[in-house]
Amino acid sequence: MFWDCAAGQAIIEAAGGVLQTDGTSLICDCKGKLKLNGFIAARTLPLAARLIATLRELETTSAVAAQQ
Repeated sequence: MFWDCAAGQAIIEAAGGVLQTDGTSLICDCKGKLKLNGFIAARTLPLAARLIATLRELETTSAVAAQQ
């Protein structure tokens, strides 16, 4: 849930960046979805974006391997 990550998010954002696994900013508006489906924490936003790209590549590779 968002409130479980709030303190850590504040610290990591001060040092770098936090993105959701879909590449969007981690924002809690507390009016919609409250459950997190994962996030990436890194010292910079570009590094977080690279991690997300690597995760997507691994997911694609795993899906192709599972079909074979």
